[in-house]
Parts: sequence; structure tokens; C-alpha cells
Amino acid sequence: MSFHTTFAKTIKTTTLEYKSFAQLMISNGCDFSCQCLNISAPSGDETIYPEASDLDKWLFDFFINDIKPKPINPRALEEMTKKGIKPKKQITELYLTTVVASNTHLHVAFYVPENLMSVVSPSDFITSALPQYKFDVITHNNYAFCSFPHPETLKEKEVVLQCLFNEFKKRKIYVVNDDDDEEIINYLDDQ
Repeated sequence: MSFHTTFAKTIKTTTLEYKSFAQLMISNGCDFSCQCLNISAPSGDETIYPEASDLDKWLFDFFINDIKPKPINPRALEEMTKKGIKPKKQITELYLTTVVASNTHLHVAFYVPENLMSVVSPSDFITSALPQYKFDVITHNNYAFCSFPHPETLKEKEVVLQCLFNEFKKRKIYVVNDDDDEEIINYLDDQ
């Protein structure tokens, strides 16, 4: 069976959950979303995972085609402006960090909003966050993708996500005030 046939239900659910979580991050005032995705399917008593090459293709397609801004009708935008209504923030206005595992590889995608490309390079972010792994970064506009083999992909994907999250801290996009454990998010567009 093909990748899309075997994992169709999971892909649909994952896409909806991904967008829902990113919207939650927006409603909480965050400028980024870090997520681990689970693309798997039951097969008898076992759980199967996609081949690494299929997951690479899917992740690229997911980011390039599924995670894109919904264009606002120019007429509606004009009416909103007249009424002083600001359009809702789109998912593509967030930094998007995603990790997903196949049986043999970890797959990482990172997206930088267009207005922040001069501040953060997608490929530099991934390379800086994950120096302990060997991989080649593939870039496409403001996206960066990489994958690399690992013997314990399901356990390691949380470690990789934590490394990416720590990169947000290192770059002072996300800051924790040690005095009172208050979490502070620095909004780069306000600086």
C-alpha cells in the first residue's frame, strides 16, 4: 500500500491537530510553535511508521502546501480596516518547529515568518540547535528541512524538540526569568 493510503487517517488528524495547536499558541500570545508529530498506523498488534523517504516528502509537502496563509478577500480587508478591526494572526506569522520520526530517521522542519528572515536564518537555526547530529539542511524560501538516522527515533524526537526549543532560549526569543520563574517571550517585531 502507498504512504498516503496507509497513513491517510493519521495525516488528516495530524494536520488538524497541528493547526489547532498553532492557533492555541497564537491565542496565548506566542510567536512560535514547537511540535512533535506522530505519523503511524496500527497493523495488527503492531504500530507501523512510514519509510524515511516518504516522511521527508510528506513533511516538505505539509509545510509548503498545507501550512500557508489564507488570503483575505481585499474587499473584506478594506471593510475591516474601516472598522478598525485587525485581521487574525495567521499560523505563518509564527516560527514553526516540527519533529517527526520514522523507524530509522528523525525529520525536522523549521519555518521562519517572512518578516523575520533578516533576523533568523532557517538553516542556521537548525544547524545551531542540533550540532550533535550529522545532516544536510535543505532550504526552500523561509523553510529548512533535515533528516538523520538514529537508532532510537521515538525516544530521541523529544530530545531533538527540546534542543530546538533551547535554541529559542539561546536566541532570546523565549526567556525565563530565573528570579520568579516567570516566562517571557520577546517579540522580535517589537524590538
